[in-house]
Amino acid sequence: MQKLSTTQQLRNNVLENDLISIAAMIKAKELSPKELIKETILNIEKTNPQINAYITILEEDMLKQAYAAEEEIMKGSYRGLLHGIPVGIKDLIFTKGVRTTMGSRLFKDFVPDRNADAVNRLIDAGAIITGKLNTHELAFGTTGDQSYFGAVKNPYDHEKITGGSSSGSAAAVAAHMCLAAIGTDTGGSIRIPASFCNVVGMKPTYGRVSKEGVQPLAPSLDHVGPITKNVKDNMLIFKALLGEDLNQPFEQLFAGLDGNLKGTRIGLPKGFFVESAENEIRGKIVQTAAAFEKLGAEVTEVKMNHMEDLRTAHRIVLVYEAYQVYKSRLDEMEEGEVKERLESGRNINQQEYRQAKEMQAKGKLIFQEALKQVDTLLTPVTPITQKDLFAREITCDNKKVHIFSVLNKLTGITDLTGSPSLSVPCGMTRTGLPIGFQLIGRDNDEETLYRVGYAFEQTI
Repeated sequence: MQKLSTTQQLRNNVLENDLISIAAMIKAKELSPKELIKETILNIEKTNPQINAYITILEEDMLKQAYAAEEEIMKGSYRGLLHGIPVGIKDLIFTKGVRTTMGSRLFKDFVPDRNADAVNRLIDAGAIITGKLNTHELAFGTTGDQSYFGAVKNPYDHEKITGGSSSGSAAAVAAHMCLAAIGTDTGGSIRIPASFCNVVGMKPTYGRVSKEGVQPLAPSLDHVGPITKNVKDNMLIFKALLGEDLNQPFEQLFAGLDGNLKGTRIGLPKGFFVESAENEIRGKIVQTAAAFEKLGAEVTEVKMNHMEDLRTAHRIVLVYEAYQVYKSRLDEMEEGEVKERLESGRNINQQEYRQAKEMQAKGKLIFQEALKQVDTLLTPVTPITQKDLFAREITCDNKKVHIFSVLNKLTGITDLTGSPSLSVPCGMTRTGLPIGFQLIGRDNDEETLYRVGYAFEQTI
């Protein structure tokens, strides 16, 4: 029987390759899951002390899973492209028998007795769980620098924020400490750190990926989704989270990812989505739109009304629901900005909440109408670039503002409407920090976002 390769046969810096390239090597028995995991562990040990992406590292479990994966593959029981692949889990998502802290002192010793559905889907597909990834405390923040276990550092500049709340998830993928990660998104918590760390993040349609076994923040806004190095990898993890069979030919798994955008209509909202964006971000969006036109897409301006109203409604729903989730435990929390934000939910009455929910319903219709004219909307992910760790008062649009009021300005709205939204890297600032764009699509049409994002990716 053919033997799997050893470390002597590994390509240099194997973890810097994309997931699918590595999966193809495992499938062809050119790369051993055991050796891949050993390399992963070595890189975590080397890199995590600087980045702080992991709260819990499952070294022993990883090795056991890798040996089991190798044995299955050698016996001909290959499960598909995630078999033997290291995947990290945000520490808001339950893992049976493994501490799940929510980045908070409240849960520092909490050990779930079950896996989240998302974790079970990954395990069923053959993925190897690497550990639990750091998060902004209770997932209630967009900077990623407030956690009981310390701030996560941006792999591109350790003095800058990663964005949050899925800070560890994006940083771990960017720093090659896993090949993919799962995050959650209630106001931009997958897309913001993905953009800030030069990786790809998908917030799926609301309810498309199961939230069972995920600690809630605001139940009507919470989403679960993948963070990966590129678009094709992301599509693969998304399919795994839906429970699809990954042991299929490439042309079936990735149908539609051909780089051809002829006839695709892309809408460019003006006003709200670009008016406060920093010049470098605005410039990258213009360049991205031009790249789409070169690929054969038709780019047109789209008018989007009531965006500020939707932004306000998102804030009300988020804070009200988060307060309902945690009000019985506020007395146990340490003083700080997360507790203050939760306590502010006391000031929102049921009438305000009902009005915000009515605006949510109206917002769904607004996006449905806009997406009858075009196939996807193109916007920035954030109006600002990465700021210093722990900075709170910043300048945006020539005004002094609190960073939390700005970071999720362009992402929280689609948590409210439930629209699928994909963050894709599109270049760097003059100082070498990543910038991403956001694609927003019709409900249950993540495929179009992947198709458009993939086409752009091929131009870089």
